[in-house]
Amino acid sequence: MKGATLAILNEKESPPGGWRWRHPGSGKQFTAGSFVVLEASAQRTLLNLGKDPSLASAQIHETTAASLIRQGRADLVEVTKEVPRSVEQYATGAKAAFLKWWRESPVYGLIKGKASRGESVFVDQAAGDHRSGICARCPHNVIPAGKGWLQNWTDGQMLKSVEGRKTVNHEKLGVCEVCSCELRAAVWWTPDIIAATTRDAKFARKLPGHCWKREIIQSPTSEWRSR
Repeated sequence: MKGATLAILNEKESPPGGWRWRHPGSGKQFTAGSFVVLEASAQRTLLNLGKDPSLASAQIHETTAASLIRQGRADLVEVTKEVPRSVEQYATGAKAAFLKWWRESPVYGLIKGKASRGESVFVDQAAGDHRSGICARCPHNVIPAGKGWLQNWTDGQMLKSVEGRKTVNHEKLGVCEVCSCELRAAVWWTPDIIAATTRDAKFARKLPGHCWKREIIQSPTSEWRSR
């Protein structure tokens, strides 16, 4: 059926096997018991990849529905008609979602608070260059394909957060496939801000051993704390 899509009948309950979403870049599948939690995570990732965050909901429904059908639970799935959005709706929705996420993020609050107290929120050029070199060589550094309007706009917003700073590896940095950070901005933030972007030490273990972010989070007395 043209324009049709699959959806789960009850969005408020966790289906057998949980809610599922597939990363559009790596193809890795993520699961969660709560639709709201998985949708928020998927939206952040889509934004960092330069894609429309509002696609997250439909993608989660489609991926979860396919899993349920394979489990023989097609009774929990329905076919719905997709309603296309206008270019204006797409642009407005994507920008609004990004700004809402950014302003509600712990990073934004921490940066704003430190700046109001006259405290530095950025590491120096040498530290930024050192970090960027590690990220540039990392296999989890993903450069989003294409440079559409949303990617350009998002890039501008993130660079604005670090006041236009650039490392020697600026053009080689993209998005971290593991933590979804915009690396061109993340390499400049001080350790306390970096720590605020990661949920806990358990999650930090998902980061590769050579990652400077992992070292900051797991080793409070490490030399990285001063970089």
